[in-house]
Amino acid sequence: MLLTSVETEPFNRWIWDAKADFKSRNRDETPPIEETKTHFLDDGHVALAMGEFVQTMIDEGYATTM
Repeated sequence: MLLTSVETEPFNRWIWDAKADFKSRNRDETPPIEETKTHFLDDGHVALAMGEFVQTMIDEGYATTM
C-alpha cells in the first residue's frame, strides 16, 4: 500500500493536535478516564488509530492494497 502525504494529512494533523494537547498539560495531573480514552496517545493507541485510518482510506478509495 502506498499513501501520499496529501492522503495522510488528516491523520497527521489529528496526531499533532493530540500530542500538542497532551504536552500542554501539567504532567502531574491525571486526566479523567473518559478523557484518557480519546486524547492520551501511547504507541498502542497510535498503532490502532493508524490501522483504523488506513482502513478508512482504503474503504473510501484513497488508497489501495498491493
